[in-house]
Amino acid sequence: ASEDSSKPWVFLEPEEVLIQNLEMNLDLDVADEQILVLKHRDEVESPLSLVVVDFDPVINMYKRTWAYSTKATNVRTFSLSLSDVIGDHKLEIVCFGTDSEDRQTLSILWRSRSTEGPELVYTAVCEIVVAGSIEIVEQPRSEAYEAGMKDGESYTIVTREHTKDSGNILDIYKSTYFWDFKSRGYIKMQEEFIPGEKIAEARFSSLLQKEGEDFLHYFDGPWYNISSDTSGKEEETVLFFETAQNRLLLYTGNIQEIYRWEDITRSLKNRIFFQGMNELMPYVTNEVYIVMQSMDSISVTLRDIDSHSRIKTNNDIWTGDYVRLTDSSWRQLASNPGSNAQKSSVPQVDVIGQYVADDGSRLIFNKPHFSMFRNEVSEKGLFSLYTRGYDFMELRFLDNSNVPVRSELYRFEYQETKGLTEIVRTMILTPGRMTADGFSLSGEAPRRFEQIETLESDL
Repeated sequence: ASEDSSKPWVFLEPEEVLIQNLEMNLDLDVADEQILVLKHRDEVESPLSLVVVDFDPVINMYKRTWAYSTKATNVRTFSLSLSDVIGDHKLEIVCFGTDSEDRQTLSILWRSRSTEGPELVYTAVCEIVVAGSIEIVEQPRSEAYEAGMKDGESYTIVTREHTKDSGNILDIYKSTYFWDFKSRGYIKMQEEFIPGEKIAEARFSSLLQKEGEDFLHYFDGPWYNISSDTSGKEEETVLFFETAQNRLLLYTGNIQEIYRWEDITRSLKNRIFFQGMNELMPYVTNEVYIVMQSMDSISVTLRDIDSHSRIKTNNDIWTGDYVRLTDSSWRQLASNPGSNAQKSSVPQVDVIGQYVADDGSRLIFNKPHFSMFRNEVSEKGLFSLYTRGYDFMELRFLDNSNVPVRSELYRFEYQETKGLTEIVRTMILTPGRMTADGFSLSGEAPRRFEQIETLESDL
């Protein structure tokens, strides 16, 4: 399976916009199938739709065999994955998202038989929309299931919603859905009222009432994984949030990773969720769930998303309970030669203004934006600097609708020379790409850019 950036295998209608596609053999025949996620071009509030494309040997071409309109409308928070939720050794299509009212949505689509022949079709066996959170709770499965000899236990689905009439903003209703084979769908079988714990600190309760950036600033700074102290892990694990830059930095031992998010979903006042994309390797993605427990403690669940199958697995390194580090504790941890936070992940260089290359092309930086002018072509996008052995600059190019179209990665070298009348800033960008073995040069010649600042005379 692969999440492919290639064109769809069928023609799209003029009003259809392709959001993403997934290629995989869904029914174990000779040909692969394709799942398309589409959006209406001119209707912002229109739901995201799925189209299954399969090969028809009779007409010797691919065609649409099934379509479905999800409950989600937000492109940024939409998640498409494949998972054997039911336990029958088939991969269901699982769609998480949010609608125009920021409610959580879930659709689970089960492969079924077509009434019109052997075409590949699906049935919606679960459709949930809640003003809260939705979680698929995985159940342990037997060795017989793993060996393909027996069906496994179906996963349950749990929703949590805030109680509107409660005086405590943490009081919630918990609903549990179970798979019912007879009705061929998920049915709500349990409802439970869970009273919220009394918040010891008044400022925590006040924080939960905040919105937007005022709320997100709560996460800024370092958090220490106390679970590693009790799990026997030798390495310390630290998360560092930079919400103004939409960045999460992860440190442990010799591992240092940086993830960016485009959108954050908040539910139940004290929970957030976002999908992260690795700055060095954009095809590496994850899902991060965070529950605020107090002013100084959070619970983090991080799931890696396989770039090919879209199957999610829990990351035991980063998942755990965290406490906020004070400034003094962070400095002590960072100054420890054996610490995971030895160096900053960002080069201490302030790149701003216009840089001119030897061939006359120009780069203009206005953090985090850049404009590039080369060969009489003007392009724009976002740039970022980070360190992983070497310093790197990544240029992410955007189209006129601010949709990412491509990215370019460079090894970044910087020098600043100050004279009596001017400051010369030199930037050398060596193109390449990140591989499993590290940074690999493309073979193209390095590009040299220069910025000259004239100093004012005191005379």
